Amino acid sequence: MTRVVAFLRGINVGGRIVKKERLQEVFEALGFRNVMTYKQSGNVIFETEAKDMEKVRARIEDKLKKTLGCDVVVFIRTMDYLKGLAERNSRAVKE
Repeated sequence: MTRVVAFLRGINVGGRIVKKERLQEVFEALGFRNVMTYKQSGNVIFETEAKDMEKVRARIEDKLKKTLGCDVVVFIRTMDYLKGLAERNSRAVKE
């Protein structure tokens, strides 16, 4: 199971408001597990067994368009990638 963060561009800004409970429902409907949203930020953390993150991203964008009626650009990163990024940046700051 891979832990993933989805960053949803343009959600909850400029009048495009989506309650975090609604986002959670959308992601759960896609079969993702342990779905959590971070406040009203449009960031969603979830787990998936899928290996192809490009397909995961495309499925999320398609479902959001069908559910919300508008295009939402989605960036996804695995939690391992984000942890590594944070570690590399913290080492660079110390040097």
